[in-house]
Amino acid sequence: MSAAPPMEVAPAKRRRGWPTKRTALMALRVCRLVADGMPLSHAAGACGISISFLFEWKAKDAAFRAQVEAATSKGIAQRLAVIRECLASQDAALSFRAATWWLELTQPQHFARNRIEVSGPDGSPLAGVVAIMLPPKQDGNGGQLPTVTVAPALEERTHGNGN
Repeated sequence: MSAAPPMEVAPAKRRRGWPTKRTALMALRVCRLVADGMPLSHAAGACGISISFLFEWKAKDAAFRAQVEAATSKGIAQRLAVIRECLASQDAALSFRAATWWLELTQPQHFARNRIEVSGPDGSPLAGVVAIMLPPKQDGNGGQLPTVTVAPALEERTHGNGN
């Protein structure tokens, strides 16, 4: 038997540019911040990467995407545990505040303090006429200028509700 000729080992290709930031350590840093409740855009900035880089990384790497989602779920679970503890508290004020906060955020259509209604009353369409109310102006002598009213024809045409 003849011995096979020794194989030459090709030199490793040298990468050009900066080393990648897609490392396990960077993924861990991002996930810790996300689990603490930090939004992705701020977590990216805190780690020294751009938000576009972070979203590209999530799109290309399913394992990293799963890590970020797990970190988000972990953070939510931790905060829900705190809310549960507050709800079970013997302090009635603390329990009330926790319950109120929870309802305002999870059911805003029913319990939010400031509701924004995009339709008219009872779901009817918004009026087609916009009225701008300005403070009354005064002439140079201290008397008020005449008030301008909506033209009767326009008021009749819109029936007062824009229809």
